[in-house]
Amino acid sequence: MNHTRKLIVLFIGLLSLPTEAFLQDNLGFDLGYEINKVYPSLTINRPSLHDIQTIIDINPHYKPAWVKTYSSVKVRAVINGKSIISTSKNDTFTQEQLDIMRESDFGSDIAIKILYMPENNLTQRSARVQLYILLNIAKLTP
Repeated sequence: MNHTRKLIVLFIGLLSLPTEAFLQDNLGFDLGYEINKVYPSLTINRPSLHDIQTIIDINPHYKPAWVKTYSSVKVRAVINGKSIISTSKNDTFTQEQLDIMRESDFGSDIAIKILYMPENNLTQRSARVQLYILLNIAKLTP
């Protein structure tokens, strides 16, 4: 009896192999991947916000040489308790983005999300990189 059970299980297992192989070869969609980088929150005082123009002005560790092409640069900040988002197409902030950062509430984070294709030999759309920068506005102490 035990030998018969083993044969039945083996037979069912053999029948399922072609089905499993077929399913794995024809998923119907491409599997991609993302690279997400999140750095520790950076702190800046409000007067220093008037000196920034690009991402590297906020984060000295950021390297524009990493980027082949930008998809978007989004800046999100809270002004008077309301979340405001502005989008641009490169690492130079628009006037609207600069205004949002300069008018943001004290103690709230400014979130910068950079979506780009890296400067390498990858050509797949799924190889885009997301970089997040959190910026906190520090209060000046006398």
